[in-house]
Amino acid sequence: MPPRKTTSTRTRQPSVEVGGMDSDLNMDSDIDIDSDGDGDFDFMQAAIELKSVIEKNKQRRSIIRKKIEGQYESKVTEIVKRTEARLAERDKARARTRQEQMDRLVAAMEVRDAKQRAVADKVGRFYNACMNLTSLLQTVYAGLAEEAQQAVLDNEQRDGITGRA
Repeated sequence: MPPRKTTSTRTRQPSVEVGGMDSDLNMDSDIDIDSDGDGDFDFMQAAIELKSVIEKNKQRRSIIRKKIEGQYESKVTEIVKRTEARLAERDKARARTRQEQMDRLVAAMEVRDAKQRAVADKVGRFYNACMNLTSLLQTVYAGLAEEAQQAVLDNEQRDGITGRA
């Protein structure tokens, strides 16, 4: 089948060397398609060139992808390092806070122990004072009891001598 003839004298094929992800169809290539069909355009050569351009774009994309992945990895590594540093700092602060709390607790327990000893000493002195007072009271009561018995005996003896017999 012979090539179809168009009404325009020349049409231009879009460029196959479009850079990056740009897909502007208004960009023209250097290859002209003749409308007269004399066979100046080689489709095989255009396909080979297109294939090489696609491979170049794939390589370029691969390089860009690797660059982006490298940047991503470096950012992730940086974020991980910052996070680990913050966690370590927080753990240190937490340990410091716990140590301060333990120090305050130990100090409070020592103060409480000292107060309990002071109270125990006061209670002991009070107990000793009470024991001394008890012993004095027992001595006084014993002396009063003896005096009362002696008074009763004296009264009995006096009454016995003077009046009852």
